[in-house]
Amino acid sequence: MTTREQWKDLLGGKRAERDSFKKRATYQREEWLKARKERRWIDALYCKDREIEYRNTASQIQSFIDQNKFKSQ
Repeated sequence: MTTREQWKDLLGGKRAERDSFKKRATYQREEWLKARKERRWIDALYCKDREIEYRNTASQIQSFIDQNKFKSQ
């Protein structure tokens, strides 16, 4: 396997991981809205915290992809 193929595989895996974190963040956002509506404030804060954490992780992964995408071309 060549280096380019290895980078393509790595970046493909990172894209899937990024998408997974985005889905998790979206789910946490939905749970946050639901908890706020039901006035479960502690649960709402927990959900918001997790959403932010997932979005930040997805952003970090996207940054890695952007910095290394030239290596797979």
